Amino acid sequence: MHCHFKTFMPATLFIFLAVISGIGIGHQLFQVSPWVVLGTAVSLCGASLLFFRQGFIAVLPLCAAIGCLGIQSCLFVDKTPHHISRYFNQEKVLIKGSIRAFSRDMGYRHQTVINCHWIENREKEKIRVHGRLRLSIYGQTEEMPGFGDTILFSARIKPIRNFKNPGAFDYQRYLKLNKIYGTVYAKADQIRILRETNNASLIKNLGRYIEKYRNNFCLFIIETCGDVPSSRILAALITGKKEYIPQDTRDILAKAGISHLL
Repeated sequence: MHCHFKTFMPATLFIFLAVISGIGIGHQLFQVSPWVVLGTAVSLCGASLLFFRQGFIAVLPLCAAIGCLGIQSCLFVDKTPHHISRYFNQEKVLIKGSIRAFSRDMGYRHQTVINCHWIENREKEKIRVHGRLRLSIYGQTEEMPGFGDTILFSARIKPIRNFKNPGAFDYQRYLKLNKIYGTVYAKADQIRILRETNNASLIKNLGRYIEKYRNNFCLFIIETCGDVPSSRILAALITGKKEYIPQDTRDILAKAGISHLL
């Protein structure tokens, strides 16, 4: 009896490759109308059914279109009305937003991300906006804003700037892919934490518990292994708290080309 082996290719592999291809195409293209992308995908679906007569192959262009539209929505959402980026480099405004990221302790400042709800200009006009900003908090107070808090503060909204080095890392595009479109600065004693009844959610409490445990475990590793650069690197690899690594150690890792491991 002869045994014949046939290579098995799961269908999800082709769907995955189609989505990845769509993401790659959308990442390289300038802003394209969603109707153009969908129209192209539907045309390719029709052509696939006509020539191959297999429904599975016809689905692949739609999967690629989903990937393309997904990456384009991150890169070009700032073109929509009432996006926070439309208020860059203007006068100082009152901003209300909720914290949507764990705070990073940078020594002299804390860095986090806020999801904007509305802004109020000098004429006391409230404008509902959407979009995320990177918030740098200078100073320290007894109660610092944490994950899930709704805060109110005044600041001038500035765009993210790339480094001037030719061919350098595209930091602005990187933050756009993380849905962060601008930056604001505020002093800790000038930030007001709003006590809203609907803010005490399970997600907020769970997020705060995880962040507290993460910080305590990071400090436990450093104290147990000794306060040396190697223990701080180990803590960063386990907990993701890269801000505890000394700057000179970060420079060495960057020169060695292995800083991405953190």
